[in-house]
Amino acid sequence: MILKVIAVGKDLAVILNEEARAALGVKEGDELILTPSPGGFRVTPADAKVKVQLETAREIMGRRKGALGDLAKN
Repeated sequence: MILKVIAVGKDLAVILNEEARAALGVKEGDELILTPSPGGFRVTPADAKVKVQLETAREIMGRRKGALGDLAKN
């Protein structure tokens, strides 16, 4: 399946045709998660539970930036 990239203001958007929307089970306004995968990326619908987990992880990483930096050095 080939998807088209278009300009939307200063950003780029990917056009999901009917087949792609049906396969993902998404509609206008839904959010998608793009994750690195071997050979490219994986696109999945955003799950409310996963969204909360990601926001929580970002908050904790922001608060613990120093400790995480120290751990990364070891």
